[in-house]
Amino acid sequence: MLIVRTGIKNVYATVMGQLVSYFWPDRSADPEHIKAFKDAVPYAAHLWSGVREDAWHLDILCTHPDFENQKHGSLLVKWGISQAEGESICTSVIAAWEKDPYYAKFGFKEVGRADVGPIAGVKGGAVMFIDKEARE
Repeated sequence: MLIVRTGIKNVYATVMGQLVSYFWPDRSADPEHIKAFKDAVPYAAHLWSGVREDAWHLDILCTHPDFENQKHGSLLVKWGISQAEGESICTSVIAAWEKDPYYAKFGFKEVGRADVGPIAGVKGGAVMFIDKEARE
């Protein structure tokens, strides 16, 4: 059942992502850069397999500079971790450049890199997980 559930979620996420991109294109980034990141997905996708296939992935976590150092980011990370804990699944994040230590303090451990393939050499890209076994 896990495979079916994950497969349905992946199809849903793909379709929704394409619909959102079509109706509300991202004007904040160069389309070629967006394409490079999308083309890089298959190079790191294996990291979300096996016991890590079903995970809460923390994506695009950022705090406006006016609100930095006020624990807003920590609250977002803790909320995501608690959602994964509630479902007894892993939590994952791809750390931005020099942010690995930040996520490590919450218990994330690096399991691989996402700065591969078409985006090799891009700063950042540590794929980090809190495995459900680490919580037990």
